[in-house]
Amino acid sequence: MVNKPNVPEGRKIVGAPLRAKLASFARHLPVLPVVARELEALREAHDPTVVERVERLGGIDPTLALRILFLARRRLLPSTRVITLPHLMARVGADAIVEDLRTITDASGSDLPVAAQSLWLHSIQVAIAAKYFANSLSAFGVQGDEAYLCGLLHDAGRFIELAEDPARFQFVEAKRGETADELTRSEASVFGIDHAEIGSVACALWGLPARLATAIGRHHGDAVVPEGIDARTLHLLRIIILADATSFALMDHADLPTYDASSRALAFEQHGVDRAAHALGLTVGAVSITLSALRYKSAALVLELFAPSERHAL
Repeated sequence: MVNKPNVPEGRKIVGAPLRAKLASFARHLPVLPVVARELEALREAHDPTVVERVERLGGIDPTLALRILFLARRRLLPSTRVITLPHLMARVGADAIVEDLRTITDASGSDLPVAAQSLWLHSIQVAIAAKYFANSLSAFGVQGDEAYLCGLLHDAGRFIELAEDPARFQFVEAKRGETADELTRSEASVFGIDHAEIGSVACALWGLPARLATAIGRHHGDAVVPEGIDARTLHLLRIIILADATSFALMDHADLPTYDASSRALAFEQHGVDRAAHALGLTVGAVSITLSALRYKSAALVLELFAPSERHAL
């Protein structure tokens, strides 16, 4: 008889309970301790640069960016043409941002699973890579800053999983394997739903613009083109898919930038980078030249988010 893995106890987050939980979920997402302390200092000091500082922090911390997006959602239309962090900050306004800072509480560093740090790293990598690919493919009409925000938030469902049930999140991380497909299968067995589906439900409940919702809910659906999708949204989605696959390959192969061409090609094939690049008319060589900068820049940004005592090998 095959022994089943010992899944931590907890309720699967599906159906009506999930929708009820998500209705105002982003408004209460905890941010990282380092970010919370800096935000508190800004509020207490009545710092006149608060909007600029919050915007910068939101650009590297997906949970803060989600809170900003949630605040701005009522001022966005499904047809909103461009969605960037500065755009969201302008919609919210300084007063609302300062007021929201009063509700932000620390996420305990000791309670945050070690594996969760890789989620921040992955999100930042996807954001940086998406901006690079969008700027490189300017003829597609996808703005780099919009691709960055969509990349930063593409795994919104995973942050919801982490906040809802850290033990099960950590279990998934330990059992998920190396590829995106293995991750979603592991999530479905533990949570009853995968993170892209959770993100899709959240986007619908929050009334988010269609392009962002597509990036969050469809970034593992590269084989299926959603019905009725416009060309620019399709290009944005394909950019996020490529950035996501590139980050998975880089995180699975830490020395990927130093691999020879054939070894790198095998790693790209394993994670679907070649297929995602082909869908955009890019070569794997064009992806390869981003790897070193992507690895070092994303690691440097992650170091800003975790206090020295909280850092682990990434």
